[in-house]
Amino acid sequence: MSDREGSSASVSNSSFPSFSTHHVFRPRGLTLSSLVSKIRAEERVPSTSYDDRYLVRSFKVTSKGNIVNTGDSFRHKSRSNTNLASNGSCPIYHETKDGSALVRRVLMLGGVGVGKTALVAQFMSSDTANAYDGSQEEEVEKTVSVLLEGKEYELLFSDTPIPPDIPTEHVLFQKTDAFVVVYSVTDRGSFNKASAILNVLQEKEVIENKAVILVGNKSDLERAREVPTEDAKSIASSYDCKFIEVSAGFNHNVDELLAGIVNQIRLKDKKDKLRTSSPKPSGFLNWLLGKPETQIKSKSCENLMVL
Repeated sequence: MSDREGSSASVSNSSFPSFSTHHVFRPRGLTLSSLVSKIRAEERVPSTSYDDRYLVRSFKVTSKGNIVNTGDSFRHKSRSNTNLASNGSCPIYHETKDGSALVRRVLMLGGVGVGKTALVAQFMSSDTANAYDGSQEEEVEKTVSVLLEGKEYELLFSDTPIPPDIPTEHVLFQKTDAFVVVYSVTDRGSFNKASAILNVLQEKEVIENKAVILVGNKSDLERAREVPTEDAKSIASSYDCKFIEVSAGFNHNVDELLAGIVNQIRLKDKKDKLRTSSPKPSGFLNWLLGKPETQIKSKSCENLMVL
């Protein structure tokens, strides 16, 4: 696929070769084999060593659905898996296998230079970081703790290539809870690559069951913009995923994206549990999530607070 192709139709019909590791992903970061080994090791061996204190990013959702940053705080780790809101303790990494530890894996996808590493650097705290500092390039995996509406999540971010022939049953798809697909609003080619990635995720039937968010980075560079917001919204709507424009450099909408990742994971988890536990989940699911059946597909792709 040409980097300059702008047609969403041609992108949606793109073949797997256009989604190659060489063209889409940075050579740095975990390789697929090393990531899989890490995931399997974490499943076999519970974590026993951890720092006494760690930083938690805290957010709440207003009645209008807006995200409010309520500040960062340091907490002491505990071996208890009890809800943080109830007694001040927090889950330890992979202490249980039933999901009660609230550890979730997020895969950052996108072309070279779109700002995936810079975004994760901004996720780390409320203080605006030097997001494009080259020293960040050496770090291939980061953990961010987020407290949203009384529940804490540990998000493990990684930037790992997905080979075109990887099967849907692969551990990478099974153990990844959110896919964040990033492009630069100043680079039409990176947008085409992001569209091709969404096409692959749709073919793998990932979007239906996992949180998927299309992210347009570098929104502060308006004069150099090559990708209109409406084009990105159209693509996100066609793939039934979420969309947001951010600026890692100016820390604009970064908090909204971080909280949105957590919320989309939470809603997908809830939907999956209802689907597997209820013989007739449709009506009850719609009632629980506050969405009549007729409105499920009409919700804005920019609203990360709903499915």
